[in-house]
Amino acid sequence: MTDFIKVEYPVREKDLLETQLLIASQSKKLRRQRWTASVSATLILFVCILCRHPDDIKWIPAITISILAGGLLFFLIIPYTYRRHYLNQVKTCFAGMIGETVEVKITADSIETVDKTGETKIKLTTVKKVYETGNLFIFQSDSGLYLTIAKQDIDAVKFRDYLISHLQTGITRM
Repeated sequence: MTDFIKVEYPVREKDLLETQLLIASQSKKLRRQRWTASVSATLILFVCILCRHPDDIKWIPAITISILAGGLLFFLIIPYTYRRHYLNQVKTCFAGMIGETVEVKITADSIETVDKTGETKIKLTTVKKVYETGNLFIFQSDSGLYLTIAKQDIDAVKFRDYLISHLQTGITRM
């Protein structure tokens, strides 16, 4: 019996987008930017309300409206903006790869990928983290390289079991 798993799958736009969004969600800088934008919007709106009606300001409604606007910005508008930004980035940066087939071979000591641009070999000891989302397995190496494998193209349970038995790092479910 051979001790490796070999997978072939097409590169899909939605998988690349999900990978980009996961990478962004792990960024402390991006989380800080979202928080700063929301707090700033809340304060700016509060100051505008205060300047517009300085004499007859109703403090509770003004504070409530400001906080709701900041929350709306934080939870709805900013994520939509990031999603649109990363979708455009995927369409421009990965346009030549979408639809192409990638072959991945995971052995006891390495991950080897072959696609139209060439071959890549990553030692399993350099795999920093493996994320498992609802649709993907995403490998992150020490060098910052990410590898995405869609679950729909593989036997996910068998693949997960193989990874657990061969990786030194665990699998982070997202």
